[in-house]
Parts: sequence; C-alpha cells; structure tokens
Amino acid sequence: NTAPAVYTVSGGGNYCPGSAGVHVGLGNSATGITYQLYDGTTAVGSAVTGIGAAIDFGAQTTAGLYKVTAHNTATGCTANMSGTAVVGISTLPDVYTITGGGNYCSGTAGVHIGLSGSGAGISYQVFNTGGTAAPAVIGTGGALDFGAFTTAGPYTVVATNGTTTCTSNMAGTADVSITTTVIPAVSITTGGSDTVCAGLPITFTAATTNGGGLPAYQWAINSVPVTTSTGTYTYLPADGDVVSVILSSSALCAMPMTATNHISMTVLPQLMPIVTIAADPGSTVCNGTRVTFTATAANGGSVPAYQWRKNGGFESTTSSYTFLPENGDVVYCQLISSYRCKMENSVNSPSVSMNVATHATPTLVVTADPDAHIANGEVATLHATITNGVAPVSYQWYVNGVPIPGATLPFYTNNNFVNLDSVSCIVSTTGTCAGDTGSAGIRIYVSNVGVQQVNSAISNVQLVPNPNKGDFILKGSLGTTVDEEVTIEITNMLGQSIYNSKANVRNGSINENIQLGNIANGMYLVNLHTANNNQVFHMIIEQ
Repeated sequence: NTAPAVYTVSGGGNYCPGSAGVHVGLGNSATGITYQLYDGTTAVGSAVTGIGAAIDFGAQTTAGLYKVTAHNTATGCTANMSGTAVVGISTLPDVYTITGGGNYCSGTAGVHIGLSGSGAGISYQVFNTGGTAAPAVIGTGGALDFGAFTTAGPYTVVATNGTTTCTSNMAGTADVSITTTVIPAVSITTGGSDTVCAGLPITFTAATTNGGGLPAYQWAINSVPVTTSTGTYTYLPADGDVVSVILSSSALCAMPMTATNHISMTVLPQLMPIVTIAADPGSTVCNGTRVTFTATAANGGSVPAYQWRKNGGFESTTSSYTFLPENGDVVYCQLISSYRCKMENSVNSPSVSMNVATHATPTLVVTADPDAHIANGEVATLHATITNGVAPVSYQWYVNGVPIPGATLPFYTNNNFVNLDSVSCIVSTTGTCAGDTGSAGIRIYVSNVGVQQVNSAISNVQLVPNPNKGDFILKGSLGTTVDEEVTIEITNMLGQSIYNSKANVRNGSINENIQLGNIANGMYLVNLHTANNNQVFHMIIEQ
C-alpha cells in the first residue's frame, strides 16, 4: 500500500497572553486522508479529513512543539508530515499606575497626566473617549509625564512592546474635568438709598456675586481702611463720604480673585417745612373781584401736597386757589412735605382775612362863589361837593366839555370866564373800587364881556325831551330871518366829541331830530354853533 503523501506543517509562533493563540495548519492535504495534530505525543483535538487543499487545526494556546500525522483509514498506512510548528507565549508589558488628571479652570493650560513607572523601550499611548489623545511616549524605566490635557473625560494608557506587539492596559484612569471661570462682583446697599438724613447711623451691606463660601471684605471710608472684615459696616456718614469695599473671593475659578465697589453718600439736614401764601390782587378787593392765592413752600420736597381751607372748610389741593371772596373770609393753606428729612409731616400757612369793598357812585353838586352871575374879569371859585359820603375820589374840571389841565382839586378858580360858559366836574372813585364816576355842572353868566350878545331870540331854541334816551329834537327860532347852515356837536363831560353834524336853518328856524342810539347814561353837552353865536345845552341820558 502506498503511504499518505507528506505535506509541510505550517503556522505556530509566539502569542501574547490573553489573546486567542496562534494557528497551526498543513500546507496541503489529500482527500479522504485523516490528519491528527500532536503536541509532542499528545493528540490535540479531533482528526481533520483532508480536502485536497491546506487545512487549519485552529488556534493553539499551549506552548509546545506541534507535529501532524496522516492516516489512510482504507489501507491503515500512516505518515508523519514534514516539519513542526513551535507555539510560544510572549511576556506582557509591566502594568504601572496612571497618575494626574483632575479639575482645571476654563481658559487655563489644563492638567497633566502621567504614569508611575515605565519599561525601557516600551511604547505608551494615552487615549480618551475620542481616541488617541497624545503622541506615544517611549518608556525610560522611570515615571512618565504625557503633558497637560484640556479635554474633559476619562483618560487611559496602553503599553505596547514593539518587538512582541503585546500590549497591557495601565492601571486606573485619569479623569479631567473643567470648571467654568466666574467673575466676582460686589455692590453696596444701605437698606434704602445713598441719600440719608443727618444724625442717623447707617449699616452698609456688601452684596456679592461669586464670592465663594468664605469671602473676605475690606471696607474703607474716603480710601481710609476700617478695621472690619465682615460683610457689613455701620457708621454715621457725613455728606460726600465715599464708602468702598474690596471683596476677596473664595470661589473656585474666580478670575480675578477680587472685586471692588463704592457708594457716595448724600446727607441731608433735618429741616422744618414752611409755607406762605400770597393773594393776587390782594387781601383787600372790590366786590366781584376774583382772588388767586398762591402757596410758596420751603423744604416741601420734590412733590409737595397742598390743602386749601376757607373758613375751616376744605377747598382745593393745587398749589394755587382761585375764588370769589366775601368780606371776612379767612384762608390758609396746609403743606404736606415730601422732603426726605422733614421735622414735621405738615405745617399750616399764616391765615389771611379778606376785606371786600363795594362799588359806590359818588353824587355831587357844583356851586359858584360868590355867584354864577359875575362881572367881566371877576374871580369865581367853583366847588364840587360829594353829597353821599363816597371817598376817596379824584376830580377833573371841564369848561364847555374841555378838560382843564391841572384842575384836579375839589374846587376850580378862574377870572376869565366867558358868558354862558358851562363848567362841570367829573369825580371818580379811587382805591379798592376805583372807576365809579359822578358829574355835575353849572353855567356862568358874565356881564359886559365886550362881545356880541346872543340874540335874545336864540333862547327860544329848546332841547326836548331832556332827559332822554339819545333821541331828541332841537327846535326853535335863532332870532334871524336868514337861511344858514349850523353845526351841532355833542361832547361827554371829558370833552370827547361823540357827535358832529350839520343842520339847515330856514328863515331863522331850526327843527332837527338827532338820534344817538344806545350810549352810556350821564351828562352831555350839546353845542349849537351858528355864524355869530354858540348855544350850549346840558343834556342827561337815561336809558
């Protein structure tokens, strides 16, 4: 019988502990022939039937010298295959402990990771969850430092023997974590504001942000440190004092480590509110005059409040009060101060009593001394006498409706009167109820004045009716038989012309209707001017 063909044993070699081992096989095989792997003289596993190609007996983990025997079950012939396969176990790199890691503040260089020892010539690689974290470092036989790392997470180290390719995971891990940098801040509070009242001690409190569990403080007044390190400081401030505090933070990753702040103090004096009131046009007025009272406040604050009282009753809350007074009314104002450091919440102004006068129209008569009939050049003094007791008054004298400059006394003296001069006086009230007027007049008759006498026939001219409502007639004979044009002029007692017109005379007779319309009540002078004479009529308007 023919022995089985001889083929060469393949595989074998060294493997690292913990791995699957190394494969042992046969470079070729004959179909139907069975092949048995031996470790020395010990059969390893079951026999494998040839397939006419190379075969694999699997991975072997036991160190030893492996050979293969072929067996033809039909003939019973066997043959040892050529060669052997040697299986060996390599030594793993020694295990050392990973060092370093920890927490670092964001923005800094990170934390170092190292190894407690190393094997000379062994390669050490650092890994994190993202893979390789740094270039490999060759062992020196001592401790290693892989440098600073900034990526957060766990870090591991793997040692590799470049000759055997065996690797070992180093013991432990190094965890890197990041703490966000915080900025300390401090502010100062007083429980109110930076404006306080004089004479009151104030407690200043430091309000901190990122101060940590054990913050420290340094207080100062106007840059002069004070002996306290707590978060509060109490003292009696002066106006303009600058209170400052420096915070030293104990917080992790505080950058910078300190913060400072200050507050400037305004100290107000304690003042008494004051309010005064003034009446416009005054506390003495004429009946029917509205009076406005205005309040002036001192130490009333930015938003003072007012309460006006008249005869004890509430009237208004504005800063001024306008009303129509009655005689004897008593007015005062209450000020409610909003000033921060007021000594009283409210004060009253002095009271003002109203004196209300009434209008009074003066009644007067005009008399002549020695008489209204005087000789040419004779001195006559006219007196205006108030008959109803109205005072005080002012005087103005008129001659034929023309005011006499300077004639402002209760009497008027003249020695140059002309026959039939109309002399009148207007008196006006002064003082509180100024402006009420009254008037009266008188005609002066002068004899031998050396001028053409008025024709006696002119006295036949009449003004009717008198008094009237502004509608009257001038009618009568002028004492001539000629036709002419005359002038009719009407003036008030101030000499102001209120009517001027022409009228035609036929055969010496006049019959002229004059309509003045709605004019003020009082005395008026109607002047009838002809070619040779002038006639003056006193007319009273009574609407």
